[in-house]
Amino acid sequence: MEAKQVLNARETAYMLDVSEDHLYRLTSQRKIKFYKPEGKKNYFLKEDVVAFMLRNEQRTADEIARTATAYKGKGGRSW
Repeated sequence: MEAKQVLNARETAYMLDVSEDHLYRLTSQRKIKFYKPEGKKNYFLKEDVVAFMLRNEQRTADEIARTATAYKGKGGRSW
């Protein structure tokens, strides 16, 4: 059986580990993508919820060091 791709608010809140009130706050602030057919209930695509969860990536110390080394190697400033 194929996994569900369209989620309702309760399922989305559960997936994000937030309250439904918080989820509605995110939608009213347009911080998460949602769909509102017929102007009624909010629905969410699972792929949009995953993208929301993975935004604002925090790089590891090794990734930052590699970027700094590459930058210095291209003539960047060495502080």
